[in-house]
Amino acid sequence: MSAAGKFDLYPAEIFKTYGAEGLVEFFKFLFGAFVITKNGIVIAANKPFLEMVGYPKSELYGMSALDLITEDERAAMSARFAEGNIERYELKLLLKSKKILDVLVAPGKFSVDGEVFRLAEFIDNSVQKKSELALRESEQKFHSVFEQAAVGIARVSPDGNFLEVNQKLCDIVGYKKEELVKIKLQEITHPDDLDIDLDLVHQMLNNERDTYDLEKRYYSKDGKLIWVNLTVSLIRSSNGEPNYFIAIIEDINSRKKLEYELLNKATHHALTGLCNRNELNERLENELERAVRSSRSLLLLMIDIDHFKLVNDQYGHLAGDKVLIELSNIFKKLIRRTDDAGRFGGKEFLLVLPELDLDKSLLLAERLRKKVESHSMKFDAVTISVTISIGMSTYPDNGKDIDSLIKACDDAMYEAKQKGRNQIVLAST
Repeated sequence: MSAAGKFDLYPAEIFKTYGAEGLVEFFKFLFGAFVITKNGIVIAANKPFLEMVGYPKSELYGMSALDLITEDERAAMSARFAEGNIERYELKLLLKSKKILDVLVAPGKFSVDGEVFRLAEFIDNSVQKKSELALRESEQKFHSVFEQAAVGIARVSPDGNFLEVNQKLCDIVGYKKEELVKIKLQEITHPDDLDIDLDLVHQMLNNERDTYDLEKRYYSKDGKLIWVNLTVSLIRSSNGEPNYFIAIIEDINSRKKLEYELLNKATHHALTGLCNRNELNERLENELERAVRSSRSLLLLMIDIDHFKLVNDQYGHLAGDKVLIELSNIFKKLIRRTDDAGRFGGKEFLLVLPELDLDKSLLLAERLRKKVESHSMKFDAVTISVTISIGMSTYPDNGKDIDSLIKACDDAMYEAKQKGRNQIVLAST
């Protein structure tokens, strides 16, 4: 591929993110480069080009590119602009000193939000080797940037096969290059993210969009989930047919982990790790709405620690914290993944059990009661044992709204305590 072709791969995405100055900074290794608008106005240039022509930025930016060439070449240059020609050509560059410098130009063209820009490299023929050697060096430099980029980069076929990948992408997903080019992008994509990804790809193939950004999950070679930010552009051939996609993959796993930790702190009780009151209410609302729509059961368990005040008074609040933590761990282990458990009060817990029938709920409640009753907790030199009282309510038998259901299981829990504690009471209908 020519140097011009190489330059056409990524400039649009870089321009969108960092602007024209960021684009020439990214290509600062070029012998001399500038970015111009469709009408030929200079909007950015790298340091080698500024040194080549002798203009400072303050004078060069806003100039017409035609003012940088000799008069006898301006008509041909205007025609190139009009035709969108990106073939390499030789040019007489008119310097600020009025001297003429023979250069070889390797142009590229890209679009941002429908506006066309040109990125061109200028190679000084008087000091460089033959033009083909200079272009080979430019390609080698581009390849070096491709390989050393801080983000993963890949060329992907329209059907999803990896055609070319850089080392950073291999580092992100844990595959070797020769392994990645034998599989499809879909094979390492999390199933829950695949449909939206493929839908965006189809939109690009159907000319409905030029690019897309998506946060998604990949599976690494060792099976771990990795969050990435994916930016995809479609490269078409000269006749408009889809050629390949350029995918830029940024590893955002650390950011996602931090986001999760912050969300977890905001929605979970710091001591027990269970849902806090606000989060529990929100989940209960969602489960009740689902139960109403599907005409399925929903059960609540209100759990109270018997004589918890005596634990705090006799052994101290650190011992009380120990009890809260260990009981929370018991609840987490015995409930299903689809159930929710939360800290409802100082010594009260609420369990939300969607789509679980009454008999199975009673069995679960009894398992919880027995497990707590038989569980001994070591604190300093003492052993602490507690029991729990459990109240149960069901939708729709004990209410059709959250307040009614919570009141019903709360009343049942107090009835269990009045009957002697360490037992289960089902709310009356």
